[in-house]
This record gives sequence, C-alpha cells and structure tokens, in this order.
Amino acid sequence: MAVDSPLGQVGSLAAKRLVKDIPRPDQGDAVLRDVVGGRPFDGSVTGFVLACIAQKKGTVLWASDRLSRRENGRLYGPALQRFGFKGRILREEVSNPRDVLWAMEEGASCGGLVEVVGEIHGAPEVLSFTASNRLALRSEASGVPVWLVRTGEDGALSA
Repeated sequence: MAVDSPLGQVGSLAAKRLVKDIPRPDQGDAVLRDVVGGRPFDGSVTGFVLACIAQKKGTVLWASDRLSRRENGRLYGPALQRFGFKGRILREEVSNPRDVLWAMEEGASCGGLVEVVGEIHGAPEVLSFTASNRLALRSEASGVPVWLVRTGEDGALSA
C-alpha cells in the first residue's frame, strides 16, 4: 500500500494480500482513502468500501459518475440492509467526474454525514493531484472521511 501523504492512503485490490495491510477506517490517520480496482468490471472495490463503512450509523453520501454506474451498477438499498449496512445512503448520480468531485467536496464539509464515497471511472483530467489534495484538506478540516473509488484504470496521482 502506498501512502502519498499523511492525509491519504492508496489501496489497490489487485494484490490479494493487500486487504490485510489496510488499517480499519476508524484507526488510521488518513482522511482520504483512494481505492483502485484490479481490473474492469471488478465489484470487489464497491464491496470492500461497503464492508469498511458497514457499521457506521448515519448518512453516507455516495456520488458516482455515469461511466462508473455503467461499469459497476447502482447500489440497491434492500440488499445493503441484508449485507449488514447500518446507516443510510444518499445517492448522488451525476454525469461527469467534475460533478462527482464537487459533490464530494461539499459532502466532506457537511457535518451531517459520517462518510463520503465517490466513484469515478478511469483517470479523467479533472482528477488531478490538486483536486485530490483539496478533498483531503476539506475532509481533514471537517473530520468526515472520504473514499475515492476509481475503476477502469490502474492508478494515478492522489494526495
């Protein structure tokens, strides 16, 4: 697992043993967690993030762009409850990655949320080091953890 800054973690699910190396979300210092899928159409990334936040009681903002919804599908509320998810999901479905980043930034500054998750497909130009650094700083200031789920590519710069 690579740590790009004291504020963030980057995890790739391509390595089978990596799941053991990632600390529990409530024990680490990172406020921005960047999870990268091992291959296209890999549902393990969504399952991993859901398993990490399943015990949180409160509202989780889940923002996704059109291509990530097309590749991974939408979250299904009744199945989340059977999965053991204790909180509520506020889904934000937008058409492009820029809007996902905006929703994540606004959600990270909202004290009424317990987590913010954003799904972005590929490595769009708007997902720069500056954008992920802004997310990390906003999350650190508010104390709301942020998960950036990236599918369809093998990683890029992150804060």
